[in-house]
Amino acid sequence: MTVEFPIERAPGVAPGRSSASSYGGLVWTVATALDKNLDLKGQIAASFEKIERMLAQFGTDKRYLLSVNVFLSDTRLAGVAHGWNDSQECWQPVVDEWQETSAENLMVAGDSGGILGDEAAEMSGRLSILRIAHRLGRISDQSLRTLAAPLQSAIKRFAAARAFIDTIFRTPETMLIPSGDTIVCRCEEVTAAQIAEASSCGASGLRHLKVQTRVGMGPCRAQMCSMAATAMIAPKIRRGQSPPPPATVRAPIRPLTLGQLADAVTSSSGGFHKEHDDMDHQKKSDKRLGLHRPNGI
Repeated sequence: MTVEFPIERAPGVAPGRSSASSYGGLVWTVATALDKNLDLKGQIAASFEKIERMLAQFGTDKRYLLSVNVFLSDTRLAGVAHGWNDSQECWQPVVDEWQETSAENLMVAGDSGGILGDEAAEMSGRLSILRIAHRLGRISDQSLRTLAAPLQSAIKRFAAARAFIDTIFRTPETMLIPSGDTIVCRCEEVTAAQIAEASSCGASGLRHLKVQTRVGMGPCRAQMCSMAATAMIAPKIRRGQSPPPPATVRAPIRPLTLGQLADAVTSSSGGFHKEHDDMDHQKKSDKRLGLHRPNGI
């Protein structure tokens, strides 16, 4: 005997999209805070309020939570301008000499603004601190230039050496452009052959590929597959030209455990979260995993 479970859907804001769906007694739903001016706690609360409404609409008693993922934004969702770094084959925030982005008062220091090594990453952070101190009136124009000069000179030397490394160890094209049944998107199990077929049908960017193949729509949010997928549909990247624009970044971005989420909410509200709570939680987690940490680690 065959038992069929009809799929129930709650319509989303955009045509053809669902804000929640139910099948076989399970409910899937997602929510994003619309007010980006809220702090972390406020955005989480707003998202959970939407989720509560969706769960109530489908009549679930929330007795069993099979999976809960909370993801935080990245710099593209903050409206920061990004540029293609051909030598490192990635999109990265466009920053000035003080590591400031196109978003006012938002700075990206370290490898997130371009990989130059750990020492250069630390120096870029110091440059940002100097710029902030100058804006707050804590140091003069002359002090800013004097303190920043050696840091900027050292970063230029690291950048020169990095160009050599990026050229010598550039990713081989054979590794970037798979073929046949090779899995490109592990989350959605999209193969190279499926991407090639979509490309032959006119897909010219990751947005098009998403629609046709669902590549990049899994839990990792295209962090693992975007490089290979882009290379497959845009060989001109290899000739130093600008690639198609990256896929639109949508929450969720990074997964959090329920414990981490609870710690973030309680600590931001002045609740019970203390340093020793973290240690107790870590010890319990280690015990479940059979791990042993020496004292002081």
